[in-house]
Amino acid sequence: MIKTMWRKTITALTLAAFLSGGALASRAASVSQLENQHALLRQQIAGERSTLAGTAAQAQDVQARLNAVDASLVTTGSRLARTGALEMQSANDLVQGEARLARLKADMAGERRQVGAVLKFIQEEGPGSYLSVLMGAQSFSDFLGRMVYLRSLVSYQVGVLKKFHGQETREAAQVRSLRQQVSSLAAMARTARAAEIEYQAQAGQRKTLLAQLDSQRSVEAAMVSRLEQQDSALMQAIHQLEAAAKNLPPGQIGSIVTAMAEQYGVDPALIWDIIRQESGGNANATSRAGAEGLMQLMPGTAAELGVTDPYDPKQNIRGGVAYFAQLLKQFNGNVALALAAYNAGPGAVRNYGGIPPYQETQNYVKKILGEYQKSASAGPG
Repeated sequence: MIKTMWRKTITALTLAAFLSGGALASRAASVSQLENQHALLRQQIAGERSTLAGTAAQAQDVQARLNAVDASLVTTGSRLARTGALEMQSANDLVQGEARLARLKADMAGERRQVGAVLKFIQEEGPGSYLSVLMGAQSFSDFLGRMVYLRSLVSYQVGVLKKFHGQETREAAQVRSLRQQVSSLAAMARTARAAEIEYQAQAGQRKTLLAQLDSQRSVEAAMVSRLEQQDSALMQAIHQLEAAAKNLPPGQIGSIVTAMAEQYGVDPALIWDIIRQESGGNANATSRAGAEGLMQLMPGTAAELGVTDPYDPKQNIRGGVAYFAQLLKQFNGNVALALAAYNAGPGAVRNYGGIPPYQETQNYVKKILGEYQKSASAGPG
């Protein structure tokens, strides 16, 4: 759709038919058509700029999301590294705990054998048995000593057995805890790896989308640039047509001069001489001082006279004639003083009590009066 409108507008910019010197009405119609196309083109540019801004905002949002995913990847990677280190340490601790537990079990087995031997010794009868040891006492005190010894022997073996049993219980509990810890860390590592894979997938998708948006933004920016170039060409065409419309043939300028001179009671021949001296008949003339149009009105004067477009021949001549008529009235119909005031300003004429001693102003008055005296009644030609 955009390319179709672009081709239509480029076709509309073909100015040969508009600038071939047709009638003023035809040129004005052409200007109106181009201005309508310009308005449509500005709407299209605004729409494209809005689309471009939307794409840029979308790309910015995707970039922000990508940055968040990258940050999550970094965090997840760090957590995975810590979890892996903890898992490895716990696995080592588990191996060492299981080794200690195995040694304790071996020690307990040895102690159980010793306790079993003591119990067997106590339970046996005959020479060397527990009972024979007691009965072989030489005295009552010897009997008591032997009983205490045998009891302490049994108590010691039982205490050692209990000690090993407590150590085994604690080591077994620690081993179970380490196994649970290793299992939990392994689960955490699996979760972290799954999250890392998911974040990597999201990052890949967002990078792809961001590349697509960047490409789309480049295309849209190029389109806006082409449309703005097209708009510039269109405005240049409008200005050319307006300038062509304002550079009226002498006959049409003459009609305006005659009508305005009659309206304000001024000799049209004098107005013609002023126009020739001021602009040479160029409706688009602009002086270094900023005077504009056929009768070279200064912007402030033009505004006071209600001239909105000083390059429009009709407005410029109406304003210039009205201003010159005011000067004639101000200086009691003295043409020379009115001309001097038109060139140098009425204040300068009043300050000097006549034509100011400016070389430019004196030459200006002399030349126009000379031409006026020769062609006062000749009219435009």
